[in-house]
Amino acid sequence: MQWTVKWYIHMATSWKIRRDAAVEISRGHVAYAEKQMAMWNELGRVSDLMFKNSNSDHPSVWQLVV
Repeated sequence: MQWTVKWYIHMATSWKIRRDAAVEISRGHVAYAEKQMAMWNELGRVSDLMFKNSNSDHPSVWQLVV
């Protein structure tokens, strides 16, 4: 369960790096990267919450990537 949440955090972080690099390219690239970051952040948040609801011993590993 933790691996899944950490994978979503990793993907959000990857898109953050792309967003930061795209600032010099175009606003469209930045917007797309931010949308991807939001999607991966939400997947991580929801997954962590669902895992916590199904297993009270599940330690929360989710963190917001901004």
